[in-house]
Amino acid sequence: MKAFGKPKAFFDACMLRDSDVFWNMLPYCVYVLFSPRDNMLYHGFTTNLQARLRDHAAGKTKSTAARRPLRLIHAEFYISRKDAQRRERYFKTNQGKRMLKLMLSETFEELQH
Repeated sequence: MKAFGKPKAFFDACMLRDSDVFWNMLPYCVYVLFSPRDNMLYHGFTTNLQARLRDHAAGKTKSTAARRPLRLIHAEFYISRKDAQRRERYFKTNQGKRMLKLMLSETFEELQH
């Protein structure tokens, strides 16, 4: 699995077309990025995943700029803004972190190699 340090490569790997059905029907996204530099996760919420990933890859996000390259390892889409924001808050709790580790255990194992 490849990590992306250049904005275009990262964006191209995560390309979502405006015509995709879920993009229009599920406008709110909660996502999880992994930094191989420090083996830490970043949890975020957005209404435009494409633009947000470009910002992260370009170092325009203060909290992740020094942690590049980043890998998108999980994303969930929602109809409701409140549901998406609640999920993002949950991912930031100890229980949410444990759940992510369990749910993405194979992913984390691959990332360590």
